[in-house]
Order: sequence, then C-alpha cells, then structure tokens
Amino acid sequence: MRILILPLVTLAMILADVSPLQAQDTPPTWRPLEIFGCTFVEDADMSDLDPVIENWNEWMDERGIDDYFAELLIPNFTATSFPFEILWLGVWESGGAMAGLQQWFTEAQGLDEDFAEVVDCPLHLGMAATNVKPPAEPEGVVPVLFSDCTIHEGRTGPEARRALIEW
Repeated sequence: MRILILPLVTLAMILADVSPLQAQDTPPTWRPLEIFGCTFVEDADMSDLDPVIENWNEWMDERGIDDYFAELLIPNFTATSFPFEILWLGVWESGGAMAGLQQWFTEAQGLDEDFAEVVDCPLHLGMAATNVKPPAEPEGVVPVLFSDCTIHEGRTGPEARRALIEW
C-alpha cells in the first residue's frame, strides 16, 4: 500500500504547486495534505457523488474558504492490497488554513452525512509536503519523491535539504 500512496503524494505536490522555488538558506514552505481512501456504498456510484461534491463546493464558496484544494483521484487499476475506488486528495494553503476544519466540524454535519450515504472512507492519511526544488520546465511529468529519509548523526535538516537540491 505504501508504494501506491507515495506516487499520490508526489502528484499532490505537483497539482497543488506546494511551494515556489526557495533560496537554499530559507526554511521550506510546508503544506498540510490529506488523502481519504473511499469505496462506494452499495448501489452508489459517481452519479451519486457528483451532486454531493457540488454541494460541498457551494458550501466552501459561500463561506469564502478558498485556501483548500481538493481533487478526486480514480485509480484505473486496483488490487486487493488497494481496495479504494476513489481517493480524495486535499491540500491546505498553510497550517493556519487548517483552522477551517473547526468550521467544518461545527457547521457541515449535513454535508458529512451526505458523503457517508455515498462513500465509505476508512483510510485517512495526513502529512505535510514541500517541494525541495521545482522541476525546470520538463517535457513530461517527472516526479521524484524522497520519503522516510533519516539525517545522519551530526547533520542538520538544512544540510540535508541543500544536499537534495544539489542532487
């Protein structure tokens, strides 16, 4: 499962343009990211989910919440180790923008129930993402992701970041 999720995180960073090119000595910009893994409930399909998403978009627009990006990812091929029919990918502009979650929890109970009538989402992953160095106008998408890295004893995070940028 981890192997399949890592490309999705890379895709999320590309889709959300998670940070502009930064000087090597400045701290990176981190963006909170979430992925929900979902399957349709019995007799439901995309035609049932589309109006729920439309209502969600209207709810977000009415409240001026524009610092959250969401995209549906639909796998073309699956396996028993990846039982999801839909992935909801969400990215906040910043950690501070996640304060909108409080508004969701207090005001959006009806929308939450609408989603639950159509999809069951047992997977919810949360993480933070940053671009170390954006690609320079590639001819195709060439994502690279470093994950679960450790920094050698006596070294610092900024040193590791500089090494990745140089690489």
